[in-house]
Amino acid sequence: MGRLYIAVWKSDWGKLEEVIELEKKGEIGGYPEGVKSLGNWVTPDLTAFELLDVEDEKGLFEYIRQWLPWMTREDVYPVMTAKDYIKLRSVIPNK
Repeated sequence: MGRLYIAVWKSDWGKLEEVIELEKKGEIGGYPEGVKSLGNWVTPDLTAFELLDVEDEKGLFEYIRQWLPWMTREDVYPVMTAKDYIKLRSVIPNK
């Protein structure tokens, strides 16, 4: 497994319809080498979350960039499991 990132995006109904049609035609939506989706969730207000396993940050940039014309917001954050965070926290002095 590579590094984990979560992408949080927001769209609107009009833009979403266009994206769905482009995906159906296979014109958008592929994952570059080094980027794998571990899950994708959407809320009723069209906010979505996608967990990505990333071996290559250049591929991550390529993947996110393809969606930007249809998004009103796209944020990407590195993440780790709570278990890994607890291990990390134990080696960093508490200030």
